[in-house]
Amino acid sequence: MNRCTKEWTIASTLSWTSDYFARSRIARPRLEAELLLSHTLHLPRLELALKLNDVVSARDLQHYRRLISARKSRKPAAYILGEQEFMGMRFKVNEHTLIPRPETEHLVEETLRIIDGKNGPLIADIGTGCGNIAVSLAKLATGCRVYAADISREALSIAHENISVHGCAAQALPKLGDLFAALSQEHLHNKLDIIVSNPPYIALDEEPSLEPEVLCEPRNALFGGADGLDFYRRIAKEGKPFLKTGGLMALEMHSGKSGLIGGIFLQEGFETVKITKDYAGLDRVIIVKATYHG
Repeated sequence: MNRCTKEWTIASTLSWTSDYFARSRIARPRLEAELLLSHTLHLPRLELALKLNDVVSARDLQHYRRLISARKSRKPAAYILGEQEFMGMRFKVNEHTLIPRPETEHLVEETLRIIDGKNGPLIADIGTGCGNIAVSLAKLATGCRVYAADISREALSIAHENISVHGCAAQALPKLGDLFAALSQEHLHNKLDIIVSNPPYIALDEEPSLEPEVLCEPRNALFGGADGLDFYRRIAKEGKPFLKTGGLMALEMHSGKSGLIGGIFLQEGFETVKITKDYAGLDRVIIVKATYHG
């Protein structure tokens, strides 16, 4: 971006940035340019289209250049902006939290369908990260209580902030600990209606194929062991005692491993109730039901 140019309008700034990002092989270059500029100008992204001829001030351009430089280095836009949209809400994120994805909205939507008709269901969100799933359920499911568990103290601090900002502290309860150890003091054995989770499910040998942006995210929220299935094994075994008889689990999963994951839960006394596909037509959410407690 030429510092000597007399003036830059919103239109010319977006055009230049989009071309620059495209040359840098950044996906969705126009969208990324708009996100960074709307953040800089404190304007809703869609409002930029109404002000394309407005001049961007020198001060704003200076700040915008810093954001462009960070994005060029492949730092995720969500970390640069400090937030990510999910289920129509904005969530604070940082390098200690996984960035919420649109695919995970399917997990929330399927869980809401399960909740429908239940009276004050008790839910555990295992590996809550920034709290996007727990907050979404607390906001959208009347009367539910969600225990939001995470092993990362830093991530749980962000979840606590998001819970507070969205005004659901009475419904979403952050708990620190490794998977179900976080719930051990809550006397929840045989009491949970639903366990929901977006666990780490990337296999270690997939790491070389990941985009640089993904590798900026916390490893303990990405990788699920050699085959990517370690956390499903643990959730199936360790989570079952917390469920009511006939209780359900809703989990996001690797699109190519629904059969293997279903098999893991079958061995622990679950049956697959439903598998939901994502926007790309890939298996993304599995619902399983506890058939016996063993």
